[in-house]
Amino acid sequence: MVPTVARTLTRHAAAAALAGAAAALRFAAGALDPALAPFVFFYPVVLLATLLWTAGPGVTALLASAVAATAIMVEAGRELASIWLNLALFLITGGLLVVLGDRLGRTTRRLEASEARLALLHRAARVGDWTFDPQTGDLRWSEGLAALMGVDPTRFKPSFDSMEALVDPADRTAWRVALRSALDHGDHFEIVYRVHRPDGALRWFATRGEVRRDGGGKAIRMTGLDIDMTERLEAERALAESRARTGRLFDAMTEGFLVGEAVRDRSGAVVDCRLVDANPAAARLVGQSPEALAGARIATLLGPVNPDWLAFVDRVVRTGAPDRMEGWSSTFRRWLEVYAYSIEADTFGLLIRDVTDRKSADLARDEALRQAEALFREMNHRIKNNLQMISSLLLLQGRATDDRAVRDQFDRVRNRIATIAELHAALYGSGRLGTVDFGDYLKEICAAIRQTLPATPAVDLRVRADSVMVSADTALSLGLIVNELVTNAAKHAFPERDRGSVTVDFEPVAGGLHLRIRDDGRGLPAADGSPSGLGTTLVAGFVQKEGGRLALSSDGGACFDILIPNGRGPNGEGAGHGAAGELEPGERAAAGRAPGARRDVSGTSGS
Repeated sequence: MVPTVARTLTRHAAAAALAGAAAALRFAAGALDPALAPFVFFYPVVLLATLLWTAGPGVTALLASAVAATAIMVEAGRELASIWLNLALFLITGGLLVVLGDRLGRTTRRLEASEARLALLHRAARVGDWTFDPQTGDLRWSEGLAALMGVDPTRFKPSFDSMEALVDPADRTAWRVALRSALDHGDHFEIVYRVHRPDGALRWFATRGEVRRDGGGKAIRMTGLDIDMTERLEAERALAESRARTGRLFDAMTEGFLVGEAVRDRSGAVVDCRLVDANPAAARLVGQSPEALAGARIATLLGPVNPDWLAFVDRVVRTGAPDRMEGWSSTFRRWLEVYAYSIEADTFGLLIRDVTDRKSADLARDEALRQAEALFREMNHRIKNNLQMISSLLLLQGRATDDRAVRDQFDRVRNRIATIAELHAALYGSGRLGTVDFGDYLKEICAAIRQTLPATPAVDLRVRADSVMVSADTALSLGLIVNELVTNAAKHAFPERDRGSVTVDFEPVAGGLHLRIRDDGRGLPAADGSPSGLGTTLVAGFVQKEGGRLALSSDGGACFDILIPNGRGPNGEGAGHGAAGELEPGERAAAGRAPGARRDVSGTSGS
């Protein structure tokens, strides 16, 4: 990354330097010829920078040249209109020059790359051509063929005899007979032979050629290609050895492997399978020898074939796509996992694994998980009941005092406990361990808060919440935030009023979760625009705990905007922790930010 940036900056600096050099030349030439056009030296610089590098440095050269030319025209006392006109023409024509130069440069670079690939392909193919004149005995090799034969083309004189001397003695007779036969009465020929190169290497070559004849049938020219086949033949020999090793592996596998063929009736439906080959592991599973399985039908060996199995085989051979099946085999009294692969036409391969132990472990784990989930739900149910009992005790204790402030504090504590209790109720009813649908949870919280609000002023509490799965920790933090802000608004936002409204909005946004609590009351305290107290401290603490941001505004009532990061995005499940993302432009506008009235008061980063 760093070398690339440094190289780019160097190119732009060099382009600017070229423009500076052109400006110096223009100043010098202008002293000799005042009538010289102001841009005469700059067009070559723009084109040169574009061809040497890319359009970026070309644009840099164009802009630097424009600045220098403008200085030259100002120095020459040109009128302002003339300067603007000349500058506009230069930028337009220079821009076209950059575009054309960039295209020319790209085309040149692509051509060079294509030629390099072609040369690489010729070397990789290891092919050389030759021409032989039967009348003069003149044999000509290409440089590529000389390199393949391992000879120096400046010292080696190709001829029929010198070529024969390179051929392995065991192949010389066949090589000579093939060429003579082609010259005498053939049109095409092909022969494979070995060559001993001067460096001692033994190489395999295939020669393919043709003979051209005159009107009387006399051979007048022989041309051909010599292909170095050493690597190919070695690869074929290695493949044969690999197949032998595969055969040994086939016999040593602990998994069963079968090669079969689908048997169809007249309508084309698969009604049985014929076994073609089987390794010892598959034979042991069936209780037969591999030899006894070859050619046998499954229905003969095991009885009636399951229709699901026949449909499975038919799907694999018909589509050619691999497939997998797992199930309990009543025949073998085992859990089996079968992978099927199409080989050709109706022939297929089967890899069979005994997964009884794994399946038993999976079943035991699933049972343990079900028991854990049941215990988790029971625990949440009991916690919810205990919290409700504590809330009832606090209610009784609050009624025992005549101090209004003390009763308010008891009510606030009861609301906080009710928020936690509602979370455990949501966890108890959730089908997912440790997560809740916050939209539903928020509506339950607000319904509970609505029951505790005073009759005067009458507060209209409205909730708009999307369905989003979040973690229990995040749900608790957001729920307590809503409880604090809604109860605080009902208590302080509407002095000397009979009614008011509080709106709670919750939705996923790009990068997180957006929660807004807004009222139409008197707004935040005028002193510094920030409320104070235990409730606000708790709200700020919960926002910071979730790695979010809290923004306040007081335009037509108090408004609290909270953005909490959600690691899986607006449509995902579960809320993560980390730096909070930005609100979308539409969301930011909806937040009603007014100059001087809105600012972040907590969180991990400023907005």
